[in-house]
Amino acid sequence: MNKNSPILLILIFFFLSLISYAQKSDDITVKKDSLLLELKNAKTDSSKAVLEYNIGLLLFRNYKKEALSYFIKALGKARKSNLELNEALALSYGGAALYEINNLDSAKILSEEAIVLFTKLEKFSGVLASEKILVKIHRRNGEIDLAISKVSRLIEQCDSAKLFKKKSIFLSQLAGFYARLEENKKAEKYLLEAIKICEKNGFENYLSVQYMNAASLYSENKQIKKAIEFYLKSLRLLKSNTKKGYTAKCYSQLSEEYLKLGSNKQALLYADSALAVLKTIDYDYMLVQVLLSRADMFIKLKKFEGANQIILTIPSLLSKVNEPMFNEGFIKTKIDYYKATHQFEIALEEYQNLKTIQDTFASEKNRKELAKLETKYETAKKEIKIKNQAYDIKLKNQEIAFQKNKLWFIIAIFAFLGILSYFLYNRFQSRKRLKLSYELLELKHKALQLQLNPHFLFNAMGTINAVINKNNLEIAKSSLIELSNLMRGILSSSRKDFVELSDEISTLNSFLELNKVIELADFDY
Repeated sequence: MNKNSPILLILIFFFLSLISYAQKSDDITVKKDSLLLELKNAKTDSSKAVLEYNIGLLLFRNYKKEALSYFIKALGKARKSNLELNEALALSYGGAALYEINNLDSAKILSEEAIVLFTKLEKFSGVLASEKILVKIHRRNGEIDLAISKVSRLIEQCDSAKLFKKKSIFLSQLAGFYARLEENKKAEKYLLEAIKICEKNGFENYLSVQYMNAASLYSENKQIKKAIEFYLKSLRLLKSNTKKGYTAKCYSQLSEEYLKLGSNKQALLYADSALAVLKTIDYDYMLVQVLLSRADMFIKLKKFEGANQIILTIPSLLSKVNEPMFNEGFIKTKIDYYKATHQFEIALEEYQNLKTIQDTFASEKNRKELAKLETKYETAKKEIKIKNQAYDIKLKNQEIAFQKNKLWFIIAIFAFLGILSYFLYNRFQSRKRLKLSYELLELKHKALQLQLNPHFLFNAMGTINAVINKNNLEIAKSSLIELSNLMRGILSSSRKDFVELSDEISTLNSFLELNKVIELADFDY
């Protein structure tokens, strides 16, 4: 191969990328103009909200700031028209756009509002999408513990809802967070669990990504051969689908792994494969990554012309990608190139540029960290104040409730005592009346008995006297016996509360027999 072939290949690829980018831009412009025409003719806020949201989606990948403005417009009109689903979608994508342009605080606010709305509408996929943005925000802010906590809850929710694809994605994220904390065993455990879910359920597209994640983890742990094994597994699956971005990334990573092993030919072969795939797609982010990796290879292989051409090509791509990490990586590549080509003065200048960027990034990071801590402090202070106020109100309410309950308790006791006293008094009076009635009846009975005796005795004695005068001794004798029996019975019964029936009959017999003699009449009874 001619020594100028790599340079020619890079130049051809660069121009093809520019043509592809221009064609894609034209397609987006045509679609955007069509939607803008519909928007102009739309009469209702609800129609405008939908159209503005669709324009935002169209622009989202390549024009984040412009997309954001349309999502905000769609949000306002959706709220006016009470289109809650469109409102939630605009909030979610607005949060994602704000995250991409590094406005993390606003992104967090919109994402949290979206979660509330999606939860109300029972749109679980929307909740997960917005939660993912919050996880990314926590990760970028370095709040790894918060990110782990949130992702763990999302895994539980996916498990209960049997959303195994989503679960595998979140397990992979969780593994990534543990890898950042250098807890590699936990990271490997969760990644292998994600891979197992994908293999069991046949999620080939997700499985290829999980293989790549596992390979990346092994690469960081310097287990290069294991990393290559998993990248190759992923590549076998990726060749059977249309995910060219992932295929290019896999080739690029394999190139880097073989470079670590010192297999320069294999490294270059996979780098060329990555570039070949990237020719067919518009993926500037990956293109920059591959080109930087290729430039590093050229420097190590002392192919300085190829490295120089890449260094000249990359600035135009960096302006489109807008990723600070690549700026730093690009300067490091230039430093290596100028050192390798003995241009030490330029290398020193680039090193100073790198130092400035790192200091700026560090000061910006420190400023954000300080602002974040101040916000947390103020929030915690407000929360404590609110909690104290709530506690004071709770105590006052409890005291008022206690006083009310105490009053009602006292009233209840007095009411009970009053009712009990009234019942006992009535019972006592009732018994007293019964006793008096009984005594009165008894006295009346005795009075009648006393009234009866003198009159009856006078008649009985007179009759017996007459019978004796007539010398009728048998009748007189029997009459005296009956009279004595009657007197005994009456006197005996007057001393008793109850009289036996036989005694009462005997007394009545004596009374009737005497009456036969007194009345001089014979009658049956």
